[in-house]
Amino acid sequence: MIYSLKDLFYKLEDLYGDINPDNFDNDLTAKVIMYFTDNPSDKARISRSMYRRMYDGSNHTFTSIDILMDVMVKSKLNSNIEWID
Repeated sequence: MIYSLKDLFYKLEDLYGDINPDNFDNDLTAKVIMYFTDNPSDKARISRSMYRRMYDGSNHTFTSIDILMDVMVKSKLNSNIEWID
């Protein structure tokens, strides 16, 4: 199945519980890796332009979806990413 990042984020919370705000990056990373270890054929759509925008030098407020996108790329989950645009 192919998920939007928003749908994937909510699925992670449904399956593994709320993500700890005090340790958000590490908790999210662990849950993403657990999910894709259990569901290797699933994918998430990530926009190349949205990912580049995060690091273009401008001021950004990072949302939980942005952090999820960053976690997936930095965790090298390439086989679980469907790049668009």
